[in-house]
Amino acid sequence: MKTLYDMTPADLSFGADFYIWNINKDSVSLFKKVEIVNAKRLEDYSSFIERDGNTFVSYENSKGQLTHNWDLRRYPFDKQKLRIVLEAQYNTDIMFVTDDKYNFQIGDEIKLPGWKIKKYYIEKSLAGYSNDFGYHNSGAKSKNYNRLSFVIEIARNGWGLYFKLFTGLYIAFLVSFLAFFIKPDYVDPRFGLGIGGLFASVGNKYVVDTNVPATISFSFVDMVHFLCFAFIFATLVISTISLKLYTSGKIEKSKKLDRRGAIVVMALYLLLNIALIIFTV
Repeated sequence: MKTLYDMTPADLSFGADFYIWNINKDSVSLFKKVEIVNAKRLEDYSSFIERDGNTFVSYENSKGQLTHNWDLRRYPFDKQKLRIVLEAQYNTDIMFVTDDKYNFQIGDEIKLPGWKIKKYYIEKSLAGYSNDFGYHNSGAKSKNYNRLSFVIEIARNGWGLYFKLFTGLYIAFLVSFLAFFIKPDYVDPRFGLGIGGLFASVGNKYVVDTNVPATISFSFVDMVHFLCFAFIFATLVISTISLKLYTSGKIEKSKKLDRRGAIVVMALYLLLNIALIIFTV
């Protein structure tokens, strides 16, 4: 593997520049008999075939976009398994393809800003199909085809993105939390802080959604925002109850509710956010 680039979740793909070689006893290059099944667009840079004793060595340098189903449920702490998948064009009765596992390497020049490469390896499997692709008289009974997947596991360096995405959200919660320190009968500032914090958190959600790759799953980003919405709403509910107690002459109960509400809301909010991060990372 020479380079990785164009990590584009919106297009469900990634770019790669890579080298493949094979050793076989056939003078016809193996690349005429295999297919990169997850190639979205592929360009051949160079290739050759030459004899090496009783075998032939064929070599190919390719560059292009390969499909990848980006799992963004844990974004910005997501991990991805990028694959280059080779599959034999003839079934196992006719053609057998295996790996040279000691020669799958990642180039030292590969740099992925915002990512780190965890490990790389080869997976061997069989791809099964329910028909014979027209080879009725070939005598071959197998409907399985050798498949080799060259896998590169990468992990996003997520902490910088995390604080960039959610600093505004946490400030919005802290603003609403300040309502506990205002007398309940000061209605405008008491409820204005909570409502202002709620609008600010909704605005943060809108901004984040326009900049974060889309996913149909309920993601980590969605859960962080949902927690903030829920706890800001809780501050408004407690403020409403506190105001009711205060106007009913139960001033001490109102003060006690504010004190306990402040402690419980802050403690639960911190604990749930920490638990969510631990579970995700």
